[in-house]
Amino acid sequence: MLTAILRPLKNLDLILAGICLVLLLCATALGVVMRYAVNSPLTWLEEAQMLFITLLVFFGGSATFRFHAHVSIEILVDTMPAWAKKAVEVLIFLVVTAVLVFIAYRGYDYVARLAAGKRVSNVLRIPYALTYAALPVGAACMLVNFWIAEIKRFVFARRDVAQNGEGEA
Repeated sequence: MLTAILRPLKNLDLILAGICLVLLLCATALGVVMRYAVNSPLTWLEEAQMLFITLLVFFGGSATFRFHAHVSIEILVDTMPAWAKKAVEVLIFLVVTAVLVFIAYRGYDYVARLAAGKRVSNVLRIPYALTYAALPVGAACMLVNFWIAEIKRFVFARRDVAQNGEGEA
């Protein structure tokens, strides 16, 4: 029963990113039709698109970390000796962690300043703090998913080495 409850929570970032993508596509298509077919542009469209894109980027990025689906160019690393590959992996882990912590921290500070200013969007009257809250929340989710993915990768790599008998003298 607990698994049935936690599964949607685990995939919440992916679900939110998918919903935002569908809403973004529908809103954009509606905007094109309204502007060019009906000759009556939607005044709220730009603000809605900004919200959907912001949420899509940060929650989609979180899901991407969980599935190890970020684009990477590994040709240089693949030519390195094993010890250098490990050093690069550790360096990448430290840099990604530092960047995500920085984004989450500074994003929280930025959202707090926006909330204190009570600034809202012009047409939809959505508080900018709500829109940009995706920045620290998404970065924190990315950090958690990155760490979980890296821990799983490390555990499975150790298990594979132990099962194959590699590393024995």
